[in-house]
Amino acid sequence: MPPVLYRVDNRLVHGQVLEGWVPRLGADAILVVDDDMATDSFKRCIIEGMSYGEALLIKIVETDKALEALRGEFASKKTIVLFHNIEAVKLACDAGLSPKSLNLGNLHPKPESASLTNSVNLSDGEMDILLELAARAIALEARAVPSDVSPDVVAFCKKGREARA
Repeated sequence: MPPVLYRVDNRLVHGQVLEGWVPRLGADAILVVDDDMATDSFKRCIIEGMSYGEALLIKIVETDKALEALRGEFASKKTIVLFHNIEAVKLACDAGLSPKSLNLGNLHPKPESASLTNSVNLSDGEMDILLELAARAIALEARAVPSDVSPDVVAFCKKGREARA
């Protein structure tokens, strides 16, 4: 079964995901794809400790292990795949992951970033990556919670690129 949501969210597993997306999508698993967290036993313990028996499995893997996990342990699950940043999505896609869509949930402001929504701020480099992902036929949306209406992410990124030219 393919994942029910691919999402970029600096906060990873938090209330919007657990209280908004999990019930809306009927998810029974969350796969966090994050190299730093996968190798930090303290952070890993905290996040994976939010698992709720058979009702909700939460696991953290390194970027190069995402595809293997989705084909293995998560193959029969309704999985939400969470990335900490847009760069990790690109790496995972370059390694063979092929999401049909990508949700931008929360991306904190950075120097020189532009606000797409109240919770999504994009740097020039992130906009370039998103345009590359869109060219791979990955639909892009920016919604913190399921009831939000997404702006046109591609148009925003193209406008940002044009402003730099």
